[in-house]
Amino acid sequence: MPGSVQEIPRSPNETRLRVGSACSGWCSELFALRRLGIPAEASFAAECDAAARLMCQELWGHRFFPTDALDDALLESTPDVDFFCAGPPCQAFSVAGMALGAADARAGLMLQVLLYIARRRPGCFIIENVVGLPLRHGDFYDWMVQYLTDLKDKHGRPAYKVEWTILNARLHSGIPQHRERVFLVGLRRDRQRKPLKWPAEVPMRNLSQYLLPPTLPRSDIDPESLPNATAARNVTEFVRTLCSRGEDPMQPGYVLNVGGTYPHWNKGYCPCITRSRGASRGFYLPWLIRSLSVQEVTMLQGVLPGELPEGLLSDTQLGGLAGNAIPIDLLAAVLRSVLTAAGFL
Repeated sequence: MPGSVQEIPRSPNETRLRVGSACSGWCSELFALRRLGIPAEASFAAECDAAARLMCQELWGHRFFPTDALDDALLESTPDVDFFCAGPPCQAFSVAGMALGAADARAGLMLQVLLYIARRRPGCFIIENVVGLPLRHGDFYDWMVQYLTDLKDKHGRPAYKVEWTILNARLHSGIPQHRERVFLVGLRRDRQRKPLKWPAEVPMRNLSQYLLPPTLPRSDIDPESLPNATAARNVTEFVRTLCSRGEDPMQPGYVLNVGGTYPHWNKGYCPCITRSRGASRGFYLPWLIRSLSVQEVTMLQGVLPGELPEGLLSDTQLGGLAGNAIPIDLLAAVLRSVLTAAGFL
């Protein structure tokens, strides 16, 4: 499509890891490489969300930026890369959605990601998605894995070593957020130097490290602190349930998902941050009598204070972008394993 690709001249520094992504969001992979201290060339990203594109170009200055991952430019015009990352839309496979699987039009983006890998053969790749993909749509997922496993090199040998696992942000990166995701990884066999070792479990960090002042408990819930009537109903149900158990609903540590039909809560860590909850102040801290702020939401996805440009996006846009992202610390742990196995580390 004419005009769909924005090109920025390549840096003369050729020693950096060449990185590309599709369904890129704010490009968690580039944040993760920054955490690992690995110099990266932002070769290309592909993203249809205007807010995400604005954020990415402000942060990373990609050489190419197709405005849609379904654009032929992804397959034909993007530079070759050492590492490719993709987090296609999860709604087709999520337990929170209609779970139509391959019948959902959005599943076409997953197929485009597979086609990109087949045609362009990055040195290694990571595909991230919800656990509903392998657990509820096993036939489609098995086909995906087999498709990638069956790719052949010019000698007719398997091109990639393909492996996958399910990881949780709070268990495998220390971020206090319950976020289970499947990671499907491929190492091009001419690049692989070592066996892949998945990240081990690590201690979860204290939730207080991700909260902004004031963090001192308050005595009673103020209805005015709730974002809407649904949140008020869910907080009321949370208080009623805990009181019926003889527990104190104002005890520090509870994080409530208050945006759904029924309340859901965890103690000491946040429920899974989604696009809709991140965009709508959908998490409530009863002992502090306030919602999670958008900055706290981004921190619970691994962003460091001051790492995002201020005033570029609205809180609604930024919260939604955070909810769609791959947790940076978790991706960094997976990337360390992948790049080590591929000989880049």
